[in-house]
Amino acid sequence: MVHRSGEGDAASGAAAGAGAVDAALLPAGLVAFVEAQHARIDSADDAGLIELLEVAERAGRLLDSLRVLVAGEIGRRSRTSLGEESMARRHGCRTAVELVQRVTGVSAVTAQRRLRLGERLTPETTLTGETVPPAFPTVAAALREGRIGVDTATAIVTTFGPLLDRVTPVEDRDLVPGRGCARG
Repeated sequence: MVHRSGEGDAASGAAAGAGAVDAALLPAGLVAFVEAQHARIDSADDAGLIELLEVAERAGRLLDSLRVLVAGEIGRRSRTSLGEESMARRHGCRTAVELVQRVTGVSAVTAQRRLRLGERLTPETTLTGETVPPAFPTVAAALREGRIGVDTATAIVTTFGPLLDRVTPVEDRDLVPGRGCARG
């Protein structure tokens, strides 16, 4: 069963309903950082506002990567091949999409997007139970580091993912902007 705020602890998957965030679940430093940035908006000059936009984008990319990679791991642990041992099933949900949706309050479409990308960027489990690296490890690292955003990672994975079984393997580092031959 998916717990809601006040019903259990953070380790058991506590989450506020409808996507509301319980500030107690966030690191105090993160909350203080965001509040400090909010306070700067009205008093910032143009250069300060541009700097604030850059800071917000960088922080947003880092948090977006966390959402995507956590969703990907939830998807991996909720594979249908696991049956009743699936993480989603153990938490009272039929699918990983339903689990992500219930915990976060996001739409099914958003949950599906996060899961689809995250599953391509997290280690995979073979039929024999062996864990293998993700299909796009360099893209995963660039997303995790905030060097690329979710849109860029999605474009790379969506464009090149279907080709993985059809062509000679390409180093995914060549697909990440600013790395290898894909400059610009």
